[in-house]
Amino acid sequence: MNVSTPPKKIRHPIKRYLWARLRLATQILTLVFFVALFFKTRGEVFSQGGWPLNVFFLADPLIALAATASGRVLLDMFWPAVIVFCLTLFLGKAFCGWICPLGTLLDGFHAAFRPWLKRVPFFNAPYLNSRPARSVRVGVLVILLLCAICGLQLFIFLDPITILFRALTLFVEPFAFDGMQTFFSWLYCHAPSSVNSVGDPVYAWLKNEVFPAERPTRLLGGLALGMIAAIFLMDILGRRLWCRTVCPLGALLGLAARFSPLKRIPSKSGCGGCRECEHDCRMGAFDEKGQIIPSVCNLCMDCVENCPREISSFSIKIKNATTNSVPPDLSKRVFIASLATGAAIPLLAKSGLAPCLLAEQNEAGILRPPGARTGDSFLDLCVRCGLCMKICPTSALQPSWAEDGFEGVFAPRLIPRIGYCEFNCHACGQVCPTGAIAPLSLEEKQSAVIGKAKFDKSRCIPFATGESCLVCEEHCPVPDKAIHYREVEMKTPSGRTTTVRQPYVKRGRCIGCGICEKVCPLDGEAAVRVFPRLRSRS
Repeated sequence: MNVSTPPKKIRHPIKRYLWARLRLATQILTLVFFVALFFKTRGEVFSQGGWPLNVFFLADPLIALAATASGRVLLDMFWPAVIVFCLTLFLGKAFCGWICPLGTLLDGFHAAFRPWLKRVPFFNAPYLNSRPARSVRVGVLVILLLCAICGLQLFIFLDPITILFRALTLFVEPFAFDGMQTFFSWLYCHAPSSVNSVGDPVYAWLKNEVFPAERPTRLLGGLALGMIAAIFLMDILGRRLWCRTVCPLGALLGLAARFSPLKRIPSKSGCGGCRECEHDCRMGAFDEKGQIIPSVCNLCMDCVENCPREISSFSIKIKNATTNSVPPDLSKRVFIASLATGAAIPLLAKSGLAPCLLAEQNEAGILRPPGARTGDSFLDLCVRCGLCMKICPTSALQPSWAEDGFEGVFAPRLIPRIGYCEFNCHACGQVCPTGAIAPLSLEEKQSAVIGKAKFDKSRCIPFATGESCLVCEEHCPVPDKAIHYREVEMKTPSGRTTTVRQPYVKRGRCIGCGICEKVCPLDGEAAVRVFPRLRSRS
């Protein structure tokens, strides 16, 4: 055949651009579904019944591995994650390219800033696609797995679904709530009545369907935002650089994708060697020989759509399929270094040489959600997803910081001064994807003891000043009232004798919901505080 004559185009049953368009549509729909579930994750919506609010976490193989390895228990609730892993064995890393909401946002970030990103000197440098760069994420997976087996749960800092949901919960939702209130308040004061006739129904819909009834109060929002911002900053150096070099979920799915029979099949006779597919690959999934790397390729189908000769395609190739055609991402040196690091971190933590890495053994000041497992079992199973904090209707559950040491960062704790545990709500245990918080029925939750209230007589108004105050007793939700009062005669600071009702906690009735501490009228620290019940380490 004459070299100057262009080869005959191969006619595919499905047009070459269809798969890329289908992938884009799937990404958008999945992201919309993720955001819709996020905004539906509210206590009042849950009480109405029937939303699979934790479906993304249950389908996350990395969270399943983290909970199983650290908790040393096989959880049957993770059957969706098993399905995703098995599909990866057959379809490759389609989850990363088609489903992952963080990956979709990274692709959108690249599409929005593409002209500027290509002017960055280091953008998509060749070394970013090298085998040592790809070894990093597998090494990270090995380190985190060994730490989890040794009782140090660190997966929670690098799981993409958790990072995204946590940033939305702790920062984006409160910020968006404030923005909505500011905008509609301005609209109400300055816009004409014709505009407000449209704006009022929109505001009512947002309040009823999107945002919680009251402004959510979240701690550590800046830290959660900083973690996800770092991922987007990495994208400036290389497209999907986080996915290529760090993401442990991608590394886990990449190990399974090596066995996938779904292969890219270029035509050897028709390929002109333009290497357009390699230059445009968002994952850098081609090795030095121009061969596709199954553990890196996320089936975005860009190479099929952009092939100038329309000869690139993907096909099921079971016969003669081998995983040895491409060397493993993890080299022996990186594997040995990962094993050493993964074993050293827990040893340093438990030896006391690095105490900041391990949670404090004394839980005297930490209130956990109702139904939370006791002792180390809670921190082992909790993946810090933020679902319990998001669904809490009173913002009572807040992320921990130094109270639990480094291991307990972002673990939920109940802070009564910010919000109380609603007596008629048991949503946190129902949405917990790992069982760190038991799914109690409403009756079980109403009798579950979180802690015990205790009065500070030096600050409590009836004790300190002799004035009447029974706010705590009036708000106590327990049917038989855990707070009662005694009528006593006392002298006020001015020397006057008076009869006053002084509150006290009835032994055996207080469940530690914290509403008494929340409503205490004193400024600063409340005169009644809830302390956690003693927990046995297990």
